[in-house]
Amino acid sequence: MKKTMVLLLKILAGLTAVLAVLLVAAFAVFHTSAVQNSLLKKSTRLLGTYLQTKVSADSVSVSLLNQELLLYGLKVEDKQERTMLQMEELGLSVDLWRLMRREVLITSAKVGGLSAHLYKPAAATDSTANYQFLFDALKRRKAAPPATTEPSAPAPADSTAGQRLAFRIHKLHAERITMTYNDSHSVSIGHLHFAHNKLDVDSLRLVTDNHRPRKNSGKPHRGAFDPGHFDVVTSLSASLDTVGIDTIAATLTRCTAEDRGSSLSITDLRLKVAANKRTARLSDVTVSLPHTTLAFDSASVVLPDKKTQRPLSYTTSLVTGSTLLKDIAKPFAPVLANFTVPLTLQTTVSGDSSSMSFGNVVVGTTDRKLTIKATGRITDLNKKKQLHVHFDVRQMSAQRGTPELIINQFVVKKFMMKQLHALGHIAYTGHFDVVWKTESFAGQLTTEAGPLTFRFTVDGTSDYLDGTVQTHAFELGKVMDMPDLGNIACTANFKFDISKQRTAVMRRSKGGKLPIGHVDAEVEEANYKKLKVRNIMADINSDGAVAEGAISKPGKHLDLVCNFSFTNTNEMKKTKVKPRLKLHR
Repeated sequence: MKKTMVLLLKILAGLTAVLAVLLVAAFAVFHTSAVQNSLLKKSTRLLGTYLQTKVSADSVSVSLLNQELLLYGLKVEDKQERTMLQMEELGLSVDLWRLMRREVLITSAKVGGLSAHLYKPAAATDSTANYQFLFDALKRRKAAPPATTEPSAPAPADSTAGQRLAFRIHKLHAERITMTYNDSHSVSIGHLHFAHNKLDVDSLRLVTDNHRPRKNSGKPHRGAFDPGHFDVVTSLSASLDTVGIDTIAATLTRCTAEDRGSSLSITDLRLKVAANKRTARLSDVTVSLPHTTLAFDSASVVLPDKKTQRPLSYTTSLVTGSTLLKDIAKPFAPVLANFTVPLTLQTTVSGDSSSMSFGNVVVGTTDRKLTIKATGRITDLNKKKQLHVHFDVRQMSAQRGTPELIINQFVVKKFMMKQLHALGHIAYTGHFDVVWKTESFAGQLTTEAGPLTFRFTVDGTSDYLDGTVQTHAFELGKVMDMPDLGNIACTANFKFDISKQRTAVMRRSKGGKLPIGHVDAEVEEANYKKLKVRNIMADINSDGAVAEGAISKPGKHLDLVCNFSFTNTNEMKKTKVKPRLKLHR
């Protein structure tokens, strides 16, 4: 759709230039109002014949003294006799002397009230786009004349036959510009001013509507960003340093943009670009959101080409910046709405149309109490259910109290925060994956209470968290505030219910402050007071209100069993213990 609009803008400029040439050339000789309007009708009729459609204009005024042309009420219909292009006013200041040398030099131009209505039927239908006839007309114009058997006379030395018409414009002012496409896309411009290679655009608005519910409709925890429902308003200033047929070099000195539907707001965007048909190079790029700033020195982009099957690819230099994650909460992750801890970050980015890679990732708090170093990759970007996010965490370091600080930025039910604090300084290496409502984490934790190797998965389709944790020497008593319990070596499996609906039902019937789930463990060795035991089994079941467990030591004829229960993980000292013996039959 973007390429179609660019081509149509070029066609509109070409039509305007052709009409201007016809009128100005004629009006250079005939200057009366009657003659001007008569020639206007003939010019629009000629243009309509060329385009094989109806072209009309209300009136025209030409001043040879000021070399000005004013055209009012231009209309171009499509093949269904609907108004496709309409322009209320076109004002041109033309250098007539250059026109005699086949140069159209427009010293200034003003366009007011331009509207375009474009339609392209679905691919399954036999109908063509309502603007296709414009492309067909241009093809006819470019086609070579038929060959003849008669020898052609040589052209005079000063002949201009076959020469291209040079077209230049020094100043342009446009206002009230609107373009619609299939009743699902619209672009409007409040004001556009171009002079001395400087471009200023105010109130540029892009609206998309796929006529379907928004992606977050009925899903409050999903971000509001939706390409099918854009309502973006932007203003910008740019300097066009070099403009050629196939090349452009420009500097974007100011740009603000806001998507009203998702509240994603870019408060400033600045960059330099040098591009041709194949590549684009960006430099001195800075992007600012209300509480976020990102910057990088350069980026290279290989532009896609369907004809040569050249794919899109890109790479950046080191991207650095600082952020408050609440900037992206409403558009992408509502759970970050209260995330106000300042973070610094850096990374390099590369990729193509279906994947992205992140290298040299360093994220941390500004006080350096939390630092994370990682690399990552996102694949199958264009496949919703196959999209895969994978990151390898080479090093994470979090000082005591920092994990709780981060968790408290989220509006979620919090469990065992006291035990988390007791772990002290935490270091982590491992990886995590996200694939279609499933998140998996694995790695090695090093804490002040001992090491832990873990793996767990959050299943968003069933709303369960399950996994395994293993340790060869962990001070469980220190963490759980149970002084009589010493080091423990074990392997534990766990599964917890994280469904808000199921949890709410349980809370209403039983209350409670515990997570709902089950833990079973094989304890290789444990120390309790001065007693050391080996090879025991442990099971814990929690309904949210009460957690009941049993520890058993199998014997040849007699099992040693210890039942226990508790209602609050922050008051483990109050755990009720009931030892008993189980005799084998």
